[in-house]
Amino acid sequence: MFITLWDTKMTKLEVIDSALKIGLGSLITAVSGYIILLLTQKHEIAKEEKTTAYKLNEHKKWLYVELLTQSQILVQTYYDNASNGKGEDYLNYLRIYNEVQIVTNNEIRHAAFELLTAVQQFIVIRKEGQERNLLLEMRKRIDKAIAFFQCI
Repeated sequence: MFITLWDTKMTKLEVIDSALKIGLGSLITAVSGYIILLLTQKHEIAKEEKTTAYKLNEHKKWLYVELLTQSQILVQTYYDNASNGKGEDYLNYLRIYNEVQIVTNNEIRHAAFELLTAVQQFIVIRKEGQERNLLLEMRKRIDKAIAFFQCI
């Protein structure tokens, strides 16, 4: 013979005991699930922050190399003649410079500005008829600005 739930008589104490066991188990499950969710979210947020910082650093490295490369290209391109400041190469250089100014700290901004002004002065000056010593001094200033930017 089978005993059904309706056939058994439970006392009030047994009902309360069963309800507490079920409720306490559910409460423990809910709290542990919530804590695990919080820990997982914190881990995911930290992981995302690290990834973002790494991507930003990689982009900054690319910008720095590009600024240095474009500086040297402009100096070599306009070594014997003057730039009118309207060429695609110079405008691209300004775009890179401005991006460096936006995404970096003040020390690097200052070094990039020094490099920009040294390069600008050299590429726009008329080379014919200039004293060779003046051009050499300008070139030394560019080399110093490049070295200073690389040190930072």
